[in-house]
Amino acid sequence: MFLDSPWRLLEIALISVLTYIALIVSLRLSGKRTLGDYTVYDWIISITIGSIAASTIVMRDTPFINGYAGMLFFIILQTLTAFVSVKSEKFKGYLQGRPTLLYYKGHYLEEAMERGRVTKTDISQSVRLKASKSPDQVEAIVLEKNGKIALIEKLTEEGQKDLFRDLAINGLEELEFNNLKE
Repeated sequence: MFLDSPWRLLEIALISVLTYIALIVSLRLSGKRTLGDYTVYDWIISITIGSIAASTIVMRDTPFINGYAGMLFFIILQTLTAFVSVKSEKFKGYLQGRPTLLYYKGHYLEEAMERGRVTKTDISQSVRLKASKSPDQVEAIVLEKNGKIALIEKLTEEGQKDLFRDLAINGLEELEFNNLKE
């Protein structure tokens, strides 16, 4: 059937508007973290919330209040998870993963690249697109938690310490730390 009734169409429009308003208000109240750069966890939560919103809009047997309660529950869970992630680095690392060093001072870290499913071609492309340089002009290349490749052209000693702390030395297993330090 093409259309149940004009009243059902009006009902869907009204529930769509209510769901949209409820989502915007809830997401704004949950903070910027909910709307920031997506990690895998954020992406899954967003898809789930979208699915609940869609079900609320088009499924007759899902009352608006039930759908909104489901969306709100996931937003609260994400907000609590973000709060715990701020308080616990271990939890944050488990949930979101850690950045991975792919290239450091002339050395490709093949094992880390394999784990991250990144090729030398991917790295070269990122270098060309972001820095207009060749990999040998970049000191470090990092696969970030959100899947983006970050380039670091110059590392100070303090910057190197920060980098290693952020990475939890993830990806340096195949090279000796002393060889990397220079």
